[in-house]
Amino acid sequence: MKHLVVLLLLVALIAGGTAAWMWYGMTHPYQGFAKEGVFVEVPRGASRRYVGYILKKNGVVRSKLAFEIYARRHPKRTLQAGEYFFDHAMTGSDVFWKVANGQVFQQPFTVREGETMFDIARELEAGKF
Repeated sequence: MKHLVVLLLLVALIAGGTAAWMWYGMTHPYQGFAKEGVFVEVPRGASRRYVGYILKKNGVVRSKLAFEIYARRHPKRTLQAGEYFFDHAMTGSDVFWKVANGQVFQQPFTVREGETMFDIARELEAGKF
């Protein structure tokens, strides 16, 4: 009986430690990338697990597992494909909501009055935007 109590206590401590580690990973800002920022491409149809992997690999989130579990807690929210730019430390939950809401990086492009579609195509191909 004494061994059972010790075992249950040990399991409870491990579960509590794991929960605390995940909570910390999602609620405290983290920046594991350069000060200039990092672009992250989320491909269409990517799973929550793969998105967590990409974000961890690029230094955006502290833990891919904590991100995946947080994402699974919001099953009605799908992660949106696109190119995201991260330039400051964010909490894991803020990163999740940025990707879930599709706040992708948008490159400004100006079409001046009088330009033809050929002029616009040339500028786009040359990357002049």
